[in-house]
Amino acid sequence: MRAAASPPAARLAAPPRRGAAAAAAPPPARRWRAQLRRLPGPARAAAEDSGSSGGGSGGSGGSSSCCCSSGGSGAGRRALLLGAAAAAAAAAAPQPAHAGLLDLPACADFRPAGPLQLCEVRVGTGDPPAAGDLIEVDYTARAAATGKVYDGSRGFKFTVGNGEVIPGWELGILGDGSAALPPVRAGGTRTLLVPPDLAFGARGDNCLFGRAQSCRVPPGSAVVITFRFVGLGY
Repeated sequence: MRAAASPPAARLAAPPRRGAAAAAAPPPARRWRAQLRRLPGPARAAAEDSGSSGGGSGGSGGSSSCCCSSGGSGAGRRALLLGAAAAAAAAAAPQPAHAGLLDLPACADFRPAGPLQLCEVRVGTGDPPAAGDLIEVDYTARAAATGKVYDGSRGFKFTVGNGEVIPGWELGILGDGSAALPPVRAGGTRTLLVPPDLAFGARGDNCLFGRAQSCRVPPGSAVVITFRFVGLGY
């Protein structure tokens, strides 16, 4: 004889009693700890520090940290979480330059210089370069649209006038023969505001899969280049 079939699992479960859902809900302290665990490390530390200094412990003899106790209102805990998350977001904001990139301070006192805007940080006393010379520079390049440093190096060597860098930078080194834009001299430091058509144009630079949000230099952005002309690189 076959044994009687077991009833379906759904039929085995007892019907929920009134208030069972509320009883199954985690207590406030457990919910608070779960929310803390979902925060990134800096935010979690900030929330725990805020909770510890908030005096939420129930008695003078309590040894547990108040951030894990059930004391304090839900609104207060939410405020701590929001404040900690904001602090973490601020800490994670992009820095002016990536590690390893030279970050020379940019000058903002520009004057018109042909198609560029020029700020002479320091006028050099050495010889100016000529097209075809191998030169050495220290430089920092920023996207004007974001203000972020996207490139920078010390002791960078290239042949000027050979198309190895953006046209606006070469123009800012060699000059255009006018009094407004003379060539830079050795030892001099300049900041150039280069318009998009003499930089990376409508395509931008280093765009991942062609997405404008991923570009080092956004499409249509001018660039700001601060450079020190060290001298010939031979």
